[in-house]
Amino acid sequence: MLKKKAKNFALILRLIDLTVAAVSWLLAYFIRFNILPGGQQGIFPDFVKLLPYLLAIFLFFYTRNNLYQSTRYFSWYKEVFGIVKSNVQTISAFFILLYVMTQVRFSRLTLIMYPVIGIILSVTIRMIIRQQLLKLRASGKNLRHIIVAGSGSKLEEYIKTLHYRPQTGIRIIGWIDSGGLAEKYSIKEISLKDIEDLENDIPDMVIIGYDSRKTDSTKKTINSFNQMFIPVMLIPDIQYDYLGFDIEVFEGIPLIAVNSPRISMTGELVKRAADIFGSTLFLLIASPLFIIIAILVKFTSKGPVFYGQERMSVDGRKFKMWKFRSMKTDAEEKSGAVWAVENDDRKTKLGNSLRKTSLDEIPQFWNVLKGDMSLVGPRPERPVFIEQFKEQIPSYMLRHRVKAGITGWAQINGWRGNTSIEKRIEFDLYYIKHWSLWFDVRILLLTFIKGFVNKNAY
Repeated sequence: MLKKKAKNFALILRLIDLTVAAVSWLLAYFIRFNILPGGQQGIFPDFVKLLPYLLAIFLFFYTRNNLYQSTRYFSWYKEVFGIVKSNVQTISAFFILLYVMTQVRFSRLTLIMYPVIGIILSVTIRMIIRQQLLKLRASGKNLRHIIVAGSGSKLEEYIKTLHYRPQTGIRIIGWIDSGGLAEKYSIKEISLKDIEDLENDIPDMVIIGYDSRKTDSTKKTINSFNQMFIPVMLIPDIQYDYLGFDIEVFEGIPLIAVNSPRISMTGELVKRAADIFGSTLFLLIASPLFIIIAILVKFTSKGPVFYGQERMSVDGRKFKMWKFRSMKTDAEEKSGAVWAVENDDRKTKLGNSLRKTSLDEIPQFWNVLKGDMSLVGPRPERPVFIEQFKEQIPSYMLRHRVKAGITGWAQINGWRGNTSIEKRIEFDLYYIKHWSLWFDVRILLLTFIKGFVNKNAY
């Protein structure tokens, strides 16, 4: 029944989207040729004739970008990104089609206005529908009933997530082979034989999740459900998947990519564009402060204004990270590379204030502009310390799957300076695993809100 409803809903959603596309196309025409000056008259029939071609391309890209999958399984910002991506692809393909099919040259302004109007209308309607579905599911309607099998840690994590997100509309009606966990989560413990007695509660899906040592149990359970008309999904128990995993298929052979970076090529381009814009803007605004600090450094201690230190960034690339010099020029001649500590006598008169307020980090915006660093990311470390940490913490090198940053998730949560390396890595890996543009914006805002002063900055 739910499958039938899902198909009907997807059909209705397609009709709504096609209506939005048609309205956007006609509205773009109306604004350009009836509201804005200089509009050519008598070409409306040509716009109407091209509408079916536009709608066909539109529907193709919306379907290809999975915009008719259930919203239970992906977040709102992924849906918004899919809408933007689909509209850009649609107008690009349509633009090419125009030059192939017809000699008539249409208004470029109209072709620009169409996707803008379409994105605004589509996102607005989709968000309204999403909110209504969330309310409906949270109230106990439009539910999807599932059975879970196994006692693996990943399955337990999945169940916890469902518990805290009732708006997904997924309800567990039975747990097979829970190893005693079913009672802990107030879920009915059942056996394979009990499924036939569920009567009206026929499951829409089975989620299987044993730990890696119980391959026989996994195989047995999957084989049992292969005899039934119930879809099966498997939660693999992959060891050391700190950043998650992706599954690809090569000639029918499944390949699991473990701990791959979560940032797509498009995401990298957007992040780089934000870095260039943000670093340029900051360097322009902070240039008076930049000059004042440079003068103070020069006149309060002997030596250069800037200090360049070798650090490591994405994929192990080494670069020279710049700071305002806050220590004496011979600070590491005798001691070698060591951590800075509180009341460190190697610091200059001005150095302590610069470090406490993080003002010594300002030149790193030049590193961001050059592309050595990003505005947000794990803080870069010195190669000499990396050699130590990677032996102590197995997951340490995974932080180099993304570009190093001026500020990061670990730093705004207090894990900087002479604090736990383990906790710092935990927060760095969380950032990489859950990266999004909005996460970067949140970190930047929290950096400014919480301020640059930190008790652990020596």
